[in-house]
Amino acid sequence: MGFTIKGVTFDRGKAPVICVPIIAEKKERILEEMTALADSGISMIEWRADFYEGVGDPKAIGELLKAARSIVKNTVLLFTVRTKFEGGKFEGDEDAYIEAIDAAASTGVCDMVDIEYLSVQNPKNVVDIVHSNSSVKVILSHHDFEVTEEEEVLAGQLEDMNSVGADIVKLAVMPQTLGDVLTLLYATAGFSAAYPDSLLVSMSMGKEGLISRISGEIFGSCITFASMGNSSAPGQLPYEDCRSMIGLIHRALQKG
Repeated sequence: MGFTIKGVTFDRGKAPVICVPIIAEKKERILEEMTALADSGISMIEWRADFYEGVGDPKAIGELLKAARSIVKNTVLLFTVRTKFEGGKFEGDEDAYIEAIDAAASTGVCDMVDIEYLSVQNPKNVVDIVHSNSSVKVILSHHDFEVTEEEEVLAGQLEDMNSVGADIVKLAVMPQTLGDVLTLLYATAGFSAAYPDSLLVSMSMGKEGLISRISGEIFGSCITFASMGNSSAPGQLPYEDCRSMIGLIHRALQKG
């Protein structure tokens, strides 16, 4: 089922929420970018904490988030530590990964936390840790920066993640052909039809997958990622271009 955070609704049948990542290393710069994005009216920010120089220190993570509390009071904040295995910078072990997530969730400042399905031995336990922190939502994710598996495999990955109890499941894959992009969209549409009460985010990365980043309202993906400056993944569109194209699609769909 859909839900609303700070006036921003995440659900099927509506234009996907556009999330802008921050990938700065220094605390001061991170807070500066958060302030600029929040002041510009961005609905959702992702703090990619794996880029942060203090990511290995749970106390530093908590202190930065507490400093950001007033900045993001009207902006949805997603906390993410992307591991090197899934295309990020974090190289710590599982315990350090979970400690970073717990430190972020326990502040109550971030509204959502990303958990990588394959980076923890017991994803449900980690989901439960985050859910124990009041209203913090969980995005359970998997990223493949090499290939796009067959549709049946992608569908199975989405189903497996969905069974753990996350609020949103996320799947990002790398296409080698245009057919791979269609495979991802087929899997997205199939999951949306089979699990009408579950929310997902999906994307085909790189230039070939651009269509997947703007077509969420059609296929069922409720969030997309766009850049304002440096991008955090291949194929992210500039924010204004993404907003314009999503708006065109939304208006066309509303006309019927």
